[in-house]
Amino acid sequence: MSNLKPHHFFLFFLLLFIAFCFIVPDSGYDKYFWIGWSKGIAEQGLGSIYSNPEVNNFPLILYLLKAFTLFFSAAQIDVSSINYLKCFALIFDFATLTIIVLLLRKNNINLLLCFVFLLNPAFWYNTIIWGQVDSVHTFFVFVTVLFAINKKPLPALVIMLLAVNTKVQAVVFLPVILFFTTETLRALRLTQVLSAVFVLLFIQLIIFLPFIVSGNFSQTIHSLINSSIDFYPTLSRNAYNLWYLFFADPLNTSDQLAFLLPLKLWGIVLFVLFYAAVLFLFMKSKKGLTEIFLVFALISLGFFFFNTQMHERYVHPVILFAGLYAVFSKRYLILIISSFAYLLNLEAVMQMFSYFDNEIFGFIVNYKGWFIFNPVFISLLFLSAIVIGIIDLRRITKS
Repeated sequence: MSNLKPHHFFLFFLLLFIAFCFIVPDSGYDKYFWIGWSKGIAEQGLGSIYSNPEVNNFPLILYLLKAFTLFFSAAQIDVSSINYLKCFALIFDFATLTIIVLLLRKNNINLLLCFVFLLNPAFWYNTIIWGQVDSVHTFFVFVTVLFAINKKPLPALVIMLLAVNTKVQAVVFLPVILFFTTETLRALRLTQVLSAVFVLLFIQLIIFLPFIVSGNFSQTIHSLINSSIDFYPTLSRNAYNLWYLFFADPLNTSDQLAFLLPLKLWGIVLFVLFYAAVLFLFMKSKKGLTEIFLVFALISLGFFFFNTQMHERYVHPVILFAGLYAVFSKRYLILIISSFAYLLNLEAVMQMFSYFDNEIFGFIVNYKGWFIFNPVFISLLFLSAIVIGIIDLRRITKS
């Protein structure tokens, strides 16, 4: 085992990816959105897609659908072929694993610890079972972090721009990224800073180019704003978070309901206070990789737990960052609890394994009624992970 090299893992990842492309499970109900949007791109072009009011994803996800249409025509896109969209998202899962192996090698950590991710079903469920694409912006945020802590501000900001153009939720990590890049940027000459700004604007222009050329740029901007603000103005979109501890049905409860302030604003206030507390503790730490990965795990958890309008998938980055924290610190509890809570939340919504409700060996198994799928129980698991993470971060600052 000690003779294993990174290229052994890369070959293994490639073989796994190829094997998966031959066997792709059926996706959940979200596949019908992917079908409609992919057909629209195949028939009318990428630039016109935001004329569809149902489209609420950011540009680079639609670029992913465009890549999919290069292999399947509009006539071929159906409930069967759309499952192969997972192969495109899965590239980013394996790219993340590849970088993890390189990071472990660089820090003289046993490469076999990559199996902390490889064997974690919570790492794969979002892509393979659900057919979603949260691994894409998670990958970009991960690469951004590595560039930022290695004092490479321009690549960090470029990749962060790609992350935000994939999922707007990535912006929640921007303050910490700016913390690592600001000092380096201050050392640059004004011409270098202006050049960096020009590069960022140019890349954003390239991303928007198909929508500009098609004459739908204003519609694109309008759709992006609407998809970012109050697209689902309820306490929760199946994210089993704080609001399930206080309300019986957060999915159908408006977050404009007021207790002195609208509940949406209460969520933002709680998250900002939590964010500030995490950063305060982080500032007192050594700011090494262990602390950095823990902070990013906590930010992901806090964003998901306190805010309203959260989907069950929005906590996805915690699996990566809590896993990296576990590998570097040898403290696995936050990863175990976060993974279990995330997996239960996904399955409670997706109900992929509902066939277990049938009779098995003479017993009727109603697995959806199991206590572990109770939203309050899952919410408490997420809360436990947050508390453990804060305790760990506080312990690190005192050591």
